[in-house]
Amino acid sequence: MDMSVKEYREGAEWRRWDLHIHTPGTNKNDKFTGKDLDEKWAKYCTDINAYKGEISVVGITDYWSIENYFVFKEKLRSGVISKNIDYVIPNVEMRVTPITGSGKPVNIHCLFNPAIDSELEDRFFQKLTISQGREFSATRSDMVNFGRELSGDNKMDAEQAYKHGIDNLVVEWRTLEVLFKKDEDLRRNTVIVVSNKSTDGASGVVQHKDFFTDDKLSQLESHRRGIYKMSDAIFSSRPKDAEFFYGHSDDYLRLCGRPKPCFHGSDAHDNKKLFEPDEQRYCWVKSDPTFEGLLQTLNEPMDRVFIGLEPPALKIFEENKTKYIKAITIDSVQGYKQEQGVWFDGVRLSFNKQLVAIIGNKGSGKSAVADILALCGEASTPLEFLTPKKFKKNGLASKFTASMYWDDGTESTKGLAEEVNASVQERVKYLSQNNFESLCSEIDQIEGFRTELENVVFSHIPVAQRYGCTTFDGLVDHLKGNSLNEVMAIKAKLQQVNERIAALEMQRNQKYIDNLNSQLEIKNKELDAHDSIVPEEIENPNKSEKSTEQSEQSKKADSLQAEIEQVENKIAEAEAEKLTVSIALQKLRQIKVTVEGLEKSVGEQRQSITDELLPYSISIDDVVGFTVSYDKIDQEIASNVGKDKKLSVELDGDGTQQNTGLRGTLKSLTQERAKILNDLGAPEKRYQKYLADLAEWKSKRRAIEGDKSDPATLEGLKSSLAYIADGLQGDIDKFRAERVGYVKEIFAVKSKLVEVYQNIKASIDESLNENHDLLGKYDVAIKSCFEFDESFMRQFQGYISQNVKGSFYGKEAGQMKLRGLLESVDLGDPENLIVFFGTLIDHLEKDYRDITKKPVRYIDDQVQDLTAFYNYLYSLDYLTEAYSLEMGGKQLQQLSPGEKGALLLIFYLLLDKDNKPLIIDQPEDNLDNQSVSRILVPFIKKAKLRRQIFMVTHNPNLAVVADAEQVIHVNIEKDKDNRVTVNPGAIESPEVNRAIVDILEGTMPAFRQRDNKYMN
Repeated sequence: MDMSVKEYREGAEWRRWDLHIHTPGTNKNDKFTGKDLDEKWAKYCTDINAYKGEISVVGITDYWSIENYFVFKEKLRSGVISKNIDYVIPNVEMRVTPITGSGKPVNIHCLFNPAIDSELEDRFFQKLTISQGREFSATRSDMVNFGRELSGDNKMDAEQAYKHGIDNLVVEWRTLEVLFKKDEDLRRNTVIVVSNKSTDGASGVVQHKDFFTDDKLSQLESHRRGIYKMSDAIFSSRPKDAEFFYGHSDDYLRLCGRPKPCFHGSDAHDNKKLFEPDEQRYCWVKSDPTFEGLLQTLNEPMDRVFIGLEPPALKIFEENKTKYIKAITIDSVQGYKQEQGVWFDGVRLSFNKQLVAIIGNKGSGKSAVADILALCGEASTPLEFLTPKKFKKNGLASKFTASMYWDDGTESTKGLAEEVNASVQERVKYLSQNNFESLCSEIDQIEGFRTELENVVFSHIPVAQRYGCTTFDGLVDHLKGNSLNEVMAIKAKLQQVNERIAALEMQRNQKYIDNLNSQLEIKNKELDAHDSIVPEEIENPNKSEKSTEQSEQSKKADSLQAEIEQVENKIAEAEAEKLTVSIALQKLRQIKVTVEGLEKSVGEQRQSITDELLPYSISIDDVVGFTVSYDKIDQEIASNVGKDKKLSVELDGDGTQQNTGLRGTLKSLTQERAKILNDLGAPEKRYQKYLADLAEWKSKRRAIEGDKSDPATLEGLKSSLAYIADGLQGDIDKFRAERVGYVKEIFAVKSKLVEVYQNIKASIDESLNENHDLLGKYDVAIKSCFEFDESFMRQFQGYISQNVKGSFYGKEAGQMKLRGLLESVDLGDPENLIVFFGTLIDHLEKDYRDITKKPVRYIDDQVQDLTAFYNYLYSLDYLTEAYSLEMGGKQLQQLSPGEKGALLLIFYLLLDKDNKPLIIDQPEDNLDNQSVSRILVPFIKKAKLRRQIFMVTHNPNLAVVADAEQVIHVNIEKDKDNRVTVNPGAIESPEVNRAIVDILEGTMPAFRQRDNKYMN
C-alpha cells in the first residue's frame, strides 16, 4: 500500500484512530494467540480483517523498535491484512527517568512520520545511547550487546540478549531532548506522546516519597514540567485530563507549555484488545489520515480529537441529512462547443459537513461558486455573479447547468441562467458580499438589517407556536389581528363607561354646581313671583242660592271645566307613556343592530377558522357553537310599536269623525265651554274666567315645582344638588372601577404578543448565556416589553388645553411634567399602569405646580373632549408590543457599520436555530481586524458544530485560525480558455497547504500562527 498517493478531497473528517496497538513479537508482554510467531501473525491478521468497526489510522507500537511496524506495513501492502486501513504510523514506546511513585519509569512514545521510517535506524536508534561501562545505542545489535553486558554472559542467545537489553533500557528524558535539538528536522517529523497514568506516566513523577522536601513539594517537579513541555500530546482517556491539557487554566503555560490533545489507544497486547480500549473509549481524530493530519491536531487539540463512543457531530450529521450539501457538479449544456470559454464545464466538488473555506485571488471565481450554491439552494438573497451584467451577459450563463446533491439522497438541477424560485422554501442561507455590506452600511434606515435579525429571532419560536406563519412579521400580524377583534369588543364597553364617567365628572365642576344653584335661585324667584300673581278669588254668583236654583248653564260650564282638566291629565299621561315607549323602541333597535354586527363578525371569524381547519378534517360546528335568535327582540319591538300606535290613536284619534282622540276631545270641550261662557251673564262670566285662570295658575305652579326626574324644575334642581353632595362621587368611583377592569382585559389581550416576545427573549438569552465567554465585550441583549408609542406625549398634550391652569399648564412645562411621570411607569405590570393612570387623573384634579397647596382643578376645564380623552388614555392603543435588540447598550440605529456586521454574524453564527447551510461571502470586509479575531473566528468554530458553513475569504485568520475542515482553492486559467479549476482538501493537505500560503496573503509567517506545525 502506497499511503502517499491517497487524496481526501472532502477535507478533515472524523475517523477512528488507534495510535497504540502492539503486534505479535512485541518486545514485551506478547499475549497474542498462536503456537509460534507465524501462527500468531496469521491469527492477528484474521482478527483485524474480521473487525467490524472502521479503523482509519493505526500506530504500530513496540518498545525501542519499529521492526514489527515494517512487518505490519508489508502485510497491509500485500493484502494479507485486507482491512481498509488508510495509514500506519510507527510508534516507538520508551521508558525514561525519573521514576514514578510506583517505582516505574515514565512511558513516552515517539510517533514518527512514515515518510522517514527508513531513516530512523541511523537518525534515532543509533543516536539514542545509554552508558553501561561503555555507550550502547538503541539499535538491535547494541541491544544484544547491552543484554549480554547486563547478564555477564557474552555467549547468551542473541534474541534472548536483545529482549534482556530492551527490558532494562531506560534513558534519562533529557537524552531525548538533546537528540531532537541536534536534529530539528527529525523533531518536526516526530510527535512525542507521554502517558499520564500515575503508575508509569508523567503525573506519577512527583508522587515519589523519597523526593519530597519539607514543604511537601517534590524535587522532581521540574522534571515533570520538563517532560510535559517536551511532549506534544498525552496518552489518556480521562475527561479531566483532556480538559486540563486544553490549557485553559491560568498557570498551564508555565507548567506544561502549549495545549495538547489527549489520545487513547487500545494498547493491545492480545487479540481481544485489538481496537477495543476499556469502556469503549475510542479515539476519534478529525483530519486527513496522514502524519500532517496528526500534526494538525496539535494546533486544535479541543476540536480535532474526541475520546468516546462517537463524536456528537456524527449524530448531528446522521439526524439532519436534509441540511447538508454532499456535492455539486457543473456541466455545459448539450451542443455547447466552448466558443465562449470552458468556464465551469466538468467541475466536480464534494463537500465537508462543517466549515468549507473557498479561497482564491480576486477574480478567481470563488464568489461564483458561492452564487451557484445559492442558486441551487434557492436562496432568497439576490445573486451577484449570476447577473445580466456579469455571467448572464451575452447568454453565457445559459450554456451551463449545475446539479446539487444532498446528503439525504435528493438532488436538483438548475440552469445558471435561471432565477431562484421564490415560491419554494430556501434550503440555504446566503449572505452575499454586497448584501452584507448594504445591510451593515444603512445610515438612517435599519429595516433591512432588523429584518435579517428577525429571521433569526423567528427560529427561536417553536413551530407549534407559529400558527402556520413562515415569517416573523407574518406571525406578529396574525397575533395582532386576533387581539384586535378582542380589544374592539372590550373597547365598546369601555367607551360606554367613559361617557358615563365624563358626564358625571362634569357635574363635580364648581361652575356646574354654581349654575345649578343659579337655576335653583331663579326657580325659587319664579315660584315666588308666580305665587304673587295668584288670581283674585271671585265669588260664585250663585253661591247664596240653592243648588236647585243655580243656573243650568253655569253648572254645565263648571262640569265642562272639570272634564277639560281630566282630559288634560290623560293627555299628559299618554304623552309620558309614549315617550317611554319611544325610548324603549330606540334601544331595542340599537341592540338588534349590535347583535347583527356580532353575527356578521362571528360569521367572518367562523369562515376564517373553517378554512384553517380544512387540513385537519374538523368541522367548525364541532369547535364553535354560535346561534342568534331575533324572536324575542322582534316580539318586544312589535309590542312597543303596537303600544306606540295605540297611544297615537288615543291622543289623536284614528282619522275618523267618530274618534278624534284626547286632543280632539279637549278641543271640543274647550269650544263648547267657551260657547256657554259667551251666553252667560257678566257675573257668571267673571266667575268662570276666574276658575279657568286659577286652573292655569295651578298648572304653571306645578310645572315650576316639577319633580325629581325633571332637572329643569325646582324639585329636579334640588335633587341634582343633593345627588352631587351625597351620591355623585360614589357613582364615579363605581364606574372608574369598572373601567379599570376593562383596562386589565385589554392589557391581558395585548400581552399575548409580548409573551411571544418574552419567550423569544428567554430562548435567545439561553443561547447568549451559553456563549457568554465568547461574546466578551459584545454584550448582546434583547428586551421584550410594552413601549409608549412615539406619538403618546403629543397625543396626550393635544387633548389638554395648556393655557388653562393645571399641572400640565404650558407646552414645555407640561411636557416636562408628563415626561417625569412616564419615567416611573412599569409597562409590564398592569397594576403599575393603573397607578400611573391614577396619578395622571390626580394631576388633572390638583395643580401640582403648587406642590404645597395643590389647588383643586377640574378635568373638564382642562380637557377639550373628555370622553375622547378617556377613550384614548384607557384604550392602551398607544402601547406597542415591542422587543428591542441592543449591543453594548446601543440601539440598532446607534451601531456603526462594523458593529452591525458583528451583530449580524453573532445572530447567524451563534443564535440562529435554523441549521440550513450558511454561505457567507467575504464577511471580513465588513469587520475590523479585532472583530475578525474576537467574533468571526470563535463564532464560526462554534457554529460549524451544528451547521454546514461555506465561507468565501481571502483572510488567513479565517481559513487557518478558524481551522476550516475543507479548503477549496478556486482559480480561473485565463490562458486556457477561462477554465475554472478547483483544488479541495484539508488545511493539512500538502497541496492545499501550498495554495493557502500562496493565496492567503502569501506569507508563511502569517500562516504559522501560534508557532503551528505545517509541512516545510
